[in-house]
Amino acid sequence: MPRPIIITQELGLYKGQNYFINQRTGDGYINATNLVNIHNANTGENKELERYFITDKTIELIEKIAEIEKIDVSTIKVAVKGKYGGTWTHPMVALDLAGWLDAGIKILMYNIVIQEVFKSRDDSKEASKVMNEALYLYFMHSYNRPPADVDYIREANMIKFLCDLNYDETWDNASKKKLELRTVLCQANTMSLIELKPIKAREEVLLVAKKMFLIKESTFKYDKDLSRKENVMKFFYSVTPKQIE
Repeated sequence: MPRPIIITQELGLYKGQNYFINQRTGDGYINATNLVNIHNANTGENKELERYFITDKTIELIEKIAEIEKIDVSTIKVAVKGKYGGTWTHPMVALDLAGWLDAGIKILMYNIVIQEVFKSRDDSKEASKVMNEALYLYFMHSYNRPPADVDYIREANMIKFLCDLNYDETWDNASKKKLELRTVLCQANTMSLIELKPIKAREEVLLVAKKMFLIKESTFKYDKDLSRKENVMKFFYSVTPKQIE
């Protein structure tokens, strides 16, 4: 299993000092031990992380997360040794833990989440803008004319369809995951337009890009009794649009 990539997120100014937390890029898990240590070091308290995890409220939260996201309860809290050792936990649990520690850390944690959503929205808008610029160049090269409004709408609707955007949703209220998928698909379509691929070929590229995004984001379990190729094919034929929520 590949080693997870750890990034350092700026928590912000807490008790007069600037602090940072560690987060895994693959699943978004946050080092909960890190949060507790920051709180204890600045309050003189000695709160124990395990006390948080044995409360009825926390147990109920973990069970609900596992039910909704269809993951094993045991994977929501993971003990890790080494350089980035400690207890790593699901981002929703980390937010709840922050509230259990104190209101100041809770606010800083929520600010990180809000900033991430804004970043996803800005990235997806920029990717869509670049795709439209590529579409313009594609039409000028292929048809010696700029694209009509209907051409821009067709490309946009193709992305919306693949992102499973509901009829009552807009990009302004779409989930972070759908915004991230939009960015990936717009970037893939931009490359196809630059390569002057026709619409059918671009659709095939987008389907593959979506599948790869789902593989990265899913909790699909690798079957050690199958070959790598068989595992990939097993996932490709089992994944459904419902996983983009």
